[in-house]
Amino acid sequence: GRGAGSPRDGAPRGMALSSASDGNIYVYLEVEISNVNIGRMIFKLYNGIVPKTAENFRCLCNGERGTGLITKMPLHFQGAKFHRVIPGFMAQGGDFELGDGRGGESIYGGKFSDEAGGLALRHAKRGLLSMANSGRDTNGSQFFILFKAAHHLNGKHCIFGEIVDGHATLDAIEGVKTQSDDRPIAPIVVARCGQLERRVIGVKRVKRKKTVEEANSSGSSSSSSSSSSSDKKKKKKKKDKKKVKKGKKAKK
Repeated sequence: GRGAGSPRDGAPRGMALSSASDGNIYVYLEVEISNVNIGRMIFKLYNGIVPKTAENFRCLCNGERGTGLITKMPLHFQGAKFHRVIPGFMAQGGDFELGDGRGGESIYGGKFSDEAGGLALRHAKRGLLSMANSGRDTNGSQFFILFKAAHHLNGKHCIFGEIVDGHATLDAIEGVKTQSDDRPIAPIVVARCGQLERRVIGVKRVKRKKTVEEANSSGSSSSSSSSSSSDKKKKKKKKDKKKVKKGKKAKK
């Protein structure tokens, strides 16, 4: 089928993921498990490395390309299932047509070719986005998210992005019980999806950096701050004692 592939000899080692350029596109998938919203995953797309693959995913998140030429269905991930989940390996979704791994199509109509830049990247860590296929140059709408490194997929599946926020949602997907054919017992559905403005992500990142820096600076002066805080506690205790005495006098 169109699963996440099987090992093939001679797969190229490729380059490191640090080569992803600036100006990336950010998209989100908001997920429900058994009709309960479990949160949003935000992904950075490697549009500088794999422009065609990234644009396909972006448009399928936005639903801006209308109806598919072959499926005659909306080219949109909203309502699509994660139909295959293998803990310790990956979660596969994107079949907006049949919902079982046999359907879907790209925004270009049917299938499109592998991009060399995506094949050269390595399946080296959790949270990477990669295209599911049924062989070379058979990319449609189906994709998978890695739960851990899977180097046997290198050179066979086109990597096009990575998760940057919503790791707890990915954890929840991995934790869903599955049948013997790897299909989740509780339905995992993309409830909402779309593109995010890059500057919004940037603001969040700046805030995170500041909190880390503040933590580091406070850590270095922890001895002085702890002594001052203990002084404050002593003063507070004295004030409390005074209040108690006043209270006793008032009762008399």
